[in-house]
Amino acid sequence: MFWPVLNQVKVVRHQENFNNIARTLSQFGSSSTLSSNFHKNIESNVKSINRWYSEFGYDFNVSIDKVGPRGETEIMYKKDKFKIPSDYGGSGAQHLLTFLTEIVSSEDNTILLEEPEKALHASMQIKLAKLFSETSKYNQLIIETHSENLLYGLLKEIRDKRIKKEEVKVIYVYMD
Repeated sequence: MFWPVLNQVKVVRHQENFNNIARTLSQFGSSSTLSSNFHKNIESNVKSINRWYSEFGYDFNVSIDKVGPRGETEIMYKKDKFKIPSDYGGSGAQHLLTFLTEIVSSEDNTILLEEPEKALHASMQIKLAKLFSETSKYNQLIIETHSENLLYGLLKEIRDKRIKKEEVKVIYVYMD
């Protein structure tokens, strides 16, 4: 009865050091599905992901490269002729990639985001609102946040008529 609805709900949680987790699991032969699905999503949507990285002010691109003797895939950041594994980049860029990939690759889903502002500079937290207002045309987003900057960004999106105020619901929880 609820399965059709539950199949449309995606929960996105921050995954620290995704490459390290995948590498560790690959030693036991169990990371292939974990990393391949995430990496395939990145590869399929790399143009959109890199566009958003540019919107956020990052001056590098994301790519998926084959590494190691077994040809495992790894997330890389590249700028000019230099490449580094994403694990050596900033934690904000890593965290952004975790949910950005899911948002741009989904359609007609409900996506639950936990603290998307984590590890992002205040100005980038404001820019999250633009990402959410554009992608909410294709998915319903439910966002748990502690960021006043993100809420400020949503107010700017409403003011600039990119989203309607009726499309945004804020539930504030206050605890004594």
